[in-house]
Amino acid sequence: MNRKEARLRVVGGQGTSPAGVAGRGARARLDRDRVLTAALALVDREGLDALSMRRLGAELGVEAMSIYNHVPDKGAILDGLCEVMLAELGDGGVEGDWREVARVQCVRFREVGRRHPAAFSLFSTRPIGAYASARDLSEAMLSGLRAAGFDRATAIMAYRTVVRYVLGFVLAEVAVRTEGAGGGAPVSERAHPLFAEMLVALRDDDADGLFTFGLDVLLDGLAARLHAPSAGVTPRS
Repeated sequence: MNRKEARLRVVGGQGTSPAGVAGRGARARLDRDRVLTAALALVDREGLDALSMRRLGAELGVEAMSIYNHVPDKGAILDGLCEVMLAELGDGGVEGDWREVARVQCVRFREVGRRHPAAFSLFSTRPIGAYASARDLSEAMLSGLRAAGFDRATAIMAYRTVVRYVLGFVLAEVAVRTEGAGGGAPVSERAHPLFAEMLVALRDDDADGLFTFGLDVLLDGLAARLHAPSAGVTPRS
């Protein structure tokens, strides 16, 4: 290679190189989806406290100010993380009656929490608008409850209750997985045999079995209301 071929080209007073061209291309391709994907990956690795505009910019290889072209502030990123996680639930596509649909969606929601334990806590702290991306799925679930015979108010209460069951269960599950069951004062099996047995169950922590049991109890209770018209069921003609 001669000197002319090796000489760095100068365009508009600035040197160019394959790395520089690639860097500008990467910045040009920055968009909201890429910002949110990088933010979720960061939170998954290091937790919510690690998320800042400066740190996110470093993850993306851009200046922090560039991010504001795609999201207005950090709050919008946090809401966007809820949106990304809810998108993992899919668009429904579950065959069966209202109980089966609810069961499948609850299992999927729990799986989202297990994949994103740090970010999942946002569902308990972000404003209602953060849930807007799940409107189609929620409408389908609510319509299924209405079709089963629940009146509008009870269908909404039932749906909210089921969602909160999963949310609370996953938050507790994540806390136990993160902090551990702990020790505590010794318990006499003779004086408190049932409580001692429960502590053994807590240490063994069959989370899947407990989740299924609780969900069954909740859905069975809702199903029982279908036989009690005074408890929020629309009479069928």
